[in-house]
Amino acid sequence: RHSYTDRSSSYEYMEREGERLLMEALDQLEVATVNPKFPRTDCNHIFLHFVAPITVDIQRVENSLRQLVLRHGRRLWALRVTQAEVKVSIKLTEHGNEIPLRIFINN
Repeated sequence: RHSYTDRSSSYEYMEREGERLLMEALDQLEVATVNPKFPRTDCNHIFLHFVAPITVDIQRVENSLRQLVLRHGRRLWALRVTQAEVKVSIKLTEHGNEIPLRIFINN
C-alpha cells in the first residue's frame, strides 16, 4: 500500500499516476477519433482529480505539469485537447492542513 504522507513518495505518486491517467485519457480520445460514431472530437477537455491529499510543494506540482505538457504536447495538439484541469489536495508539511488546489491548463 502506498503512503501518501511521505513527501517524496507523494510527489512521485502524483507524477507517475498523473502521467498514466493522462496517457489512458489520450488513448481513449484516439479511439474516439477513428470511430465513425463520433465524427466531431474537437475542443476536448481532460480532468484529473487526485482524491487522497499528497504532501508536496505547490511549485513542484506546477513544474511537473509543465514538464508533462511539454513531453506530450504534440499528442495533445493532435487530439485537439484545448483544456486540462487538475484537482488535488496538497499538504505543505506532513502534519499541515490540506490545501485544495485546482489548476487549469489552456491551449
